[in-house]
This record gives sequence, structure tokens and C-alpha cells, in this order.
Amino acid sequence: MKSAHRYAVCGAVVLAIVCNAWAAEPKSAPSSVVSPPSSVPQPAPVMFAPMAGGPVNNGGTNAAGRTAPFSAEIGADFIKKVMETSAKIDEAKRQIAERQAQLYASNSEIKSIRAQMIEAQKEINRILDADPELAELKMSRDIVWSTMPALPKGQNPASLPRMPGPR
Repeated sequence: MKSAHRYAVCGAVVLAIVCNAWAAEPKSAPSSVVSPPSSVPQPAPVMFAPMAGGPVNNGGTNAAGRTAPFSAEIGADFIKKVMETSAKIDEAKRQIAERQAQLYASNSEIKSIRAQMIEAQKEINRILDADPELAELKMSRDIVWSTMPALPKGQNPASLPRMPGPR
């Protein structure tokens, strides 16, 4: 669960960086308006240009003369806020789960409705199991699933060799 949480946090950080870079892009004319080609080379996209405070200058702009999308100071603060918020969300989820478990255990109305719900779900499952088309679809899915290659046990996907290509 913790590794899934880390992937989610890293994904959120990367998404924020990319969105910030896209937001920094200058607005161009609509695609229906064709501008004449210019002989002046276009600046590099902001997200691939040097960061603020880097070797280009210390004024917060990159080589293209645009404001850099993400500095080290802002990045560290952003990641700290993301981690703090994630911890608060995890704590809230834990408290919600504990309260729900307490209500399931102590509330007689929930207990009786839950028993009815379990019986109703058994009836639904019986009807679903009787359908031959659904059974055939599940069988096809299981056959395809059985052909899915799997990583060897104990293998970390990051340690696998990478495909050759441009770097």
C-alpha cells in the first residue's frame, strides 16, 4: 500500500510540474489562423529549458527568456505540502474506516440491513451464474489472463533492462 501511495504522490508531483510548464507556454493564435513562417528560431518549450537560478542567469528566467516553471525552493516546498496533505488524507481514511467498523459492529439496524444485503447478493450471484453468455465471457477473459506474462518473484520492474532507444 505504501508503494502505491508513493507512486500516486510522485505522479501528482510530475503532473503538477507538467501542468505548470504548459501554463507557462505563451498563448498562440487559433489553429484556423495561419501565420507566415518566420526565419527567427522558436524558443525551446519551458519544461525542457534550464531551471530558474541555473547556469543561464539568476533572475528566475530560462534561456528562452520565460519564467522557469519550477525552482528547487518551490519544488521542495510543494513536495513537503503534498506529503503533509497525503498524511492528513491517510489519517482521515483510517478514522473513517474505524468509525464505519464501529457502526457495523454496534448498530442493530445496519446489522439487519447488511444481512438482507448479503442474502440479496447471493440471489444476484445465482442469477448471474446461470447466464451462459456471461460464463463464456468470463472464460474468454480467464484464458487471455492466463497468457499474461508475469515478472519473476522478487523482481523489481526498475531493475529490468531497458529497451534500446534514444536517451
